[in-house]
Amino acid sequence: MMSNTTMLRTLLLGATIIAGTAGVTALAQVPPADQPPGNGNATVSPGTPTPPTDAFSAPSPNAPQAPGVNAANIPDGPPAEPSEATPMVEQVTANPAHDDWPGYGRDDRATRFSPLDQITPSNVSHLKRAFIYHTGSKPAPGQVNKWAAETTPIKVGDGLYMCSAMNDMMRIDPATGKEVWHFHANEKYDSIPYTAACKAVVYYTSSTVPEGEHCHHRILEATLDERLIEVDSEDGKVCEGFGWHGMVNLMKGMGESVPGFVAETAPPPIVNGAIITNQEILDGQRRWAPSGVIRGYDAETGRFLWAWDVNRPHEHGEPKEGEHYSRGTPNSWAAMIGDNALGLVYTNHCLA
Repeated sequence: MMSNTTMLRTLLLGATIIAGTAGVTALAQVPPADQPPGNGNATVSPGTPTPPTDAFSAPSPNAPQAPGVNAANIPDGPPAEPSEATPMVEQVTANPAHDDWPGYGRDDRATRFSPLDQITPSNVSHLKRAFIYHTGSKPAPGQVNKWAAETTPIKVGDGLYMCSAMNDMMRIDPATGKEVWHFHANEKYDSIPYTAACKAVVYYTSSTVPEGEHCHHRILEATLDERLIEVDSEDGKVCEGFGWHGMVNLMKGMGESVPGFVAETAPPPIVNGAIITNQEILDGQRRWAPSGVIRGYDAETGRFLWAWDVNRPHEHGEPKEGEHYSRGTPNSWAAMIGDNALGLVYTNHCLA
C-alpha cells in the first residue's frame, strides 16, 4: 500500500509511470525477481514458479488459429511465390473529375484539395442540411460502444461510396442520400480491436473485365477481421473472380492469433495493379505479437504478389508450410500513399 504522498518517478525506455494515493495498490512497485517475466506478463510476483525455458520463444507456427480469426473460413491453398500484378488501366484518381472525390485523399497524390468553389466565406453561413444517412451499424444490447465515425466517403459520378464502422459497404445517391445498395460484411463484435472503424473504401476500374460487364468498376475494402473484399460498384454484389467468392484471407501466414489482435482500418492503395495491405496490431499485449508484414495482392484476381517482412528481407513469398511471417515486428496502421510512376508505396511503421 502507498502513503498519501504521491510518488513521482521518471522511467526510461517508455516504461509506465504509475502514481498512487492511500488505499490504492501500487501496481508498479513489484519487488525485483530472479525469474524472467512470465508468458505474456510484464512482471512476476514473489513466489511465482519459474516459467519454462521457452517463455521467450515465439508461438509455434503450427499452433491452431483461434475460432473466428479467419472469420469467413476462406480456404488458404498452398504457399505462393512472388509474382507480377495484372497491368492496370489508368484509375479515376489519376485525374479526378471536377466534381468528384474518388479517393481517400481525393487523388493519387493525396492532395486533399477540391476545386469546388460555390461555397465561399460569404455564403457558408447559409448552408442547410441536405440529408441524414444512417449506416445501421451500432452496438447490440450489452455490447460496449467501441464504434467510431472515421470514414471518408468517396464520390465518383453519381455514386457516393462509404463503409460503416463494421465494414458494411454502401452506395448512396449524393443528391438525396437515398441508399442504392448495401453490402453486409457480417463482421463479428469479437473482431473489433481498439475501435470499430473503416476509414474509406477504394474505387477500382478493371483492366480485364469489359465496360458494361459486372465488376468492371469495383469497390474494395480491407476489414477488421483481415479480409480483402471487392464488390461491383453498380449493384454491390461480390466480384466472384476476385479471391474466394470476392474475398481474400489476410490471416494466411500470420500464425497463431486471436480475434481483434490484427485488424485493417485504412483504405489499401492500389499501385500499378497491386493492392498494398498493412495492418494494426494491438500494442503491448505480448512480446510475440502477429507480424507487421506489408503485402501486395493482384487487384484483378486477389492473387498474392509479394510480401515485405522486416525480419525476412530477402524472402518475398508467402511463408512455407510450418512457418509464418516474423512476429513482434513493427506494424504500419495508417493510410499509405502510392506512386505509380516510381512503383513505390510510402508507409509509416509503428515501433510501439
